[in-house]
Formats: sequence, C-alpha cells, structure tokens
Amino acid sequence: MLFGSDERFDRDELQISNNPHTFFLLPLSLSPTPWANTMEDLEKGDSSVPENDSPWSTDVGKTAPQSARFPSVKQPVKLSPMSGAKNAQSNRTLRNTGPIELRDVGPNGRPLGTPDDCYDGSPWELHRGELVETMSAKTIHSIVMMLLGALFYNHSRRGYDALCDVYCELSDEKGPSLRAPDVVLVHEIKNPKKGEPVMTTPLLAVEVRATQSKKHLAEKVKLYLEHDWPEIWLVHTDQEEVEVVRQGMAPIVYRQGMEIQLIPELDRYGLTTLPVAAFFDEELGRQYSHEWITKHSEKLGEKRGE
Repeated sequence: MLFGSDERFDRDELQISNNPHTFFLLPLSLSPTPWANTMEDLEKGDSSVPENDSPWSTDVGKTAPQSARFPSVKQPVKLSPMSGAKNAQSNRTLRNTGPIELRDVGPNGRPLGTPDDCYDGSPWELHRGELVETMSAKTIHSIVMMLLGALFYNHSRRGYDALCDVYCELSDEKGPSLRAPDVVLVHEIKNPKKGEPVMTTPLLAVEVRATQSKKHLAEKVKLYLEHDWPEIWLVHTDQEEVEVVRQGMAPIVYRQGMEIQLIPELDRYGLTTLPVAAFFDEELGRQYSHEWITKHSEKLGEKRGE
C-alpha cells in the first residue's frame, strides 16, 4: 500500500505522592523523548542529553530463533483492574485472544495480542505482545508516503524492493512484534506470500510523523535500533524537517534549504542527495522522481541493475 499534530518534545509529567518526603516521575518506563537534543534544542541550551550521545542509543537485542518468534504468553500474573476479569484468580494464563475488550493488558496498559491481529487493513501493530492502535493518516502523511515510495521505487538498484505500510518482523526474546513503517527499502523479496511480514532488515526505513504521538514513534524507533536497522528517516510534517537516525550515531535534523545524503542503493540514476523541500512539495518531489529519470537516463547511460 503506497499509501500522525503535536510538538516534538516535552518533559515527563511530575506527580507528587501523598507522602511529603517522596516524589516520582510518570511514566516511569519512559526516558526523555527522542527529540530532546535536536540541533535546535542544543542551540537553546537544552542539555538533558549529552551532545555526543544519541538519544536513540540502546543495547542491541538478540533475535530469537524462528521456532521462538511467537512465544505463547503463559505466565502467572496479578491481573490489572483494566483486564476485564477483576474477579478472576490472581494467577492464571493471560488472555491474548478473543474480543479486544476482554483481553488482559500488558505492562504498558495495552491489550495483549498475537500476530493474528495484524493483517492487511488491520488497525493494530504488535509490540512485544501488546497491541498498539494506529491512527488514520492525514492528507500530508499520505502525500509524503506517496512521494518517497515512488522515489525509492524509481531510484533503487535491481535487487531491491520499495514497500509502503507493510508489517516487519521484529520479534525477539522479549515478545512478538510486528511493526509497520511508512516506507522501507529492502532486498528483493522473491515469491512473496500474501499477508506475510517482511522478514529481512530494511536498508532504510521512513516514519512520517503527522498523527503519531511522540511516545508511539519513540517506541518504534527504539525497537528498530535494537534489531540493527541501519538508517531511519523521521519526517516531521509540522516543522517540515527530516531527522536522520543512524545506528550508533547521534541523530541529525535537516531543515528547509538542506539536502539529505541518499544511501548508495538509491543511486540507480545518479541521484545522491535529496532536498528537504522535496519531502513536502509534490511538484518538487516529482522533479526528483519521474522527471529526473526522464532527463538523466540517456545522459547517464544507465540501465536497471548495472
């Protein structure tokens, strides 16, 4: 399928307990959001994250073997009041199938699920056994997906596929995960089966932030990096900026008037950089897609796959 608006960064809320000598931060599980140290924040003197440290930095997770990709959830737990089973015994197998409203919830307060909940047209993604509801795309979201999907398709070398809004396999020992980036460039998938997720690591992934919340996007990117995805583009539609996150490096924010370096696998017709403006302007975007190919194919003398 070729085809979420809020600020990029805010602080965790501070809540004071009834005990005057204690306080705690909510939510406890969240670190400062990933955009805390963009260039703009650093210029303003925001030092919440060291300048030489990537806010996306994380330990790389180990991928579980094929036989353990979808572990069953069978561990005794104390049920949450949100689980819909308040009168049940405190220790029993968690409910991760059936009507969503009757399922147990995970540590993040979201309903439990399985890969069967993720199908073409499904509103759900799966994050380590918990279901994450996706938001309906805005017009600008669809436009950016269309422009980048077409650009990746037209400029990729032979042996690579450009895919939009497809599930990618990201399960590990912490639980089953199926997340759907907006656009990915992957090694060619031979004889793809309908409904089967992408099993290979994308060379480049794009997330368009128009309706996605900061927490939702940060969680996805952290998982991508834990699974060794080498490069992710975060397209911030409100600011018309592109944040490039590379494995093991601090993120870089590209603004209007700047150009982003393309990966070598997208140089089929000699295009090596892309202006930030082309992400948000349909007419300009076409100049670097179909029109670029028309103008430069004969001059470059390139054919697909060379």
